[in-house]
Amino acid sequence: MKLTNNIGCMSKAEIENFADMVLRACGYDCTMRWTTAGNIMITPFIYIDEHNIDQYPYLTKYWVLHEIAHIDTWPEDDRHGEIFHSRLAELIEQFMGCKSFGEVKNNA
Repeated sequence: MKLTNNIGCMSKAEIENFADMVLRACGYDCTMRWTTAGNIMITPFIYIDEHNIDQYPYLTKYWVLHEIAHIDTWPEDDRHGEIFHSRLAELIEQFMGCKSFGEVKNNA
């Protein structure tokens, strides 16, 4: 289902630009390609499903960063474990401006 662009849904070009920017900033030799078979990382490509086009930015960016997180964590953590989620949280903080809740401090 195509959403209306009332909150800035991401176009195909915007998704490609975001993925390229993150991959370059991280120094990776991988590139993004489109697929219709789900999001997946198969070196040297991150495949992003076309269903992400015209979707909400927070969700689309999450999936791009999710696949990029596999670059540093495969094959040590190919099952979405602690190493993978730690790297994903770092990418989310760096490229989406969000703080992860992995470490909660008691300020009492």
